[in-house]
Amino acid sequence: MTTTITARVHWLRVLAAVGCCLAGTLTGAVAHAEAATGQSSAATAPGLNGGFVVSAGPEADIWAARPDGTAPRQLTTGSSIDRCPAVSPSGTLVGFCRGNETGYELWLVNGNGADARQLTQFPANTAALQPTFSSSRPLVAFSYVRDWSAVGAAPGVTYDIHSIRSDGSHASRLTRSGAWHDFRPSFSPDGRSLLWTRTGATRRNDGQAQLWTMRANGKDKRLLSADINRNQGADWSPDGRLVVYRSGSDLNVIRTDGTLVRKLPDRGKDPLWAPNGRWIAYRTVTHIELVSRDGRTTRSVPRFWGRGRLASFVWQPLPQ
Repeated sequence: MTTTITARVHWLRVLAAVGCCLAGTLTGAVAHAEAATGQSSAATAPGLNGGFVVSAGPEADIWAARPDGTAPRQLTTGSSIDRCPAVSPSGTLVGFCRGNETGYELWLVNGNGADARQLTQFPANTAALQPTFSSSRPLVAFSYVRDWSAVGAAPGVTYDIHSIRSDGSHASRLTRSGAWHDFRPSFSPDGRSLLWTRTGATRRNDGQAQLWTMRANGKDKRLLSADINRNQGADWSPDGRLVVYRSGSDLNVIRTDGTLVRKLPDRGKDPLWAPNGRWIAYRTVTHIELVSRDGRTTRSVPRFWGRGRLASFVWQPLPQ
């Protein structure tokens, strides 16, 4: 029993560090739900870059605001841990992962905070995290573990990348290493490829972290970089030609063949491309910071979620 409790506490801390932050889009059944709400994407994603959605505060709730941090609104409340925000193509729906003492499930909520509903229905003691939703098909990719309490305590129990249709059917396992934890999937802008972070899960590879790519069906896996920081993710540029990730204290911008384009020195965690491609956002403990893609200009987004730390964030897509 002590081992089980220790493992759960350990992985709650790991998940907090990972941050569960990926940009996403929703299609299929989700798009149908958007149409049913009758919401306008322009109302929830103003400005040239849409707004920000974050998991933050002492209660780990989901918040949203305009690109300049104004007009904040709290989308989730209660005692559950709400992480992993992702945003639908129109910006009118927010996906997230909700945790309790038995694990994590994927949820949806309207952009105005109404009608929160559970998207996945997995057994107890499992964890579904970090959703990323394809822009070209009704497919959701996420990180999943089947025995949450055994992670770190039993060999071979690892997080893997899975996918499922947005109507909850046709579940598929895309990675199966047994020696690595596979976190933070991110669909390419065209929906054909996935990035993900692989971190060591055994004594032999403990402390190691790698950045990989594969096709959306799990084929053609390829190592892209071996210098990504542990518990960090990566993001595609809007045109799909570049990738940004944190390495050491810097942000590396690379081509999709792995060659380095530039380093942005001394930047924070979890970098994300702006929808217009001109900025890269990253987080500190308390703020979202921006740096221009050439590294010459910086600015800060005012904190809009009240008190507490910033756990994860996502940039909404451009208004449609």
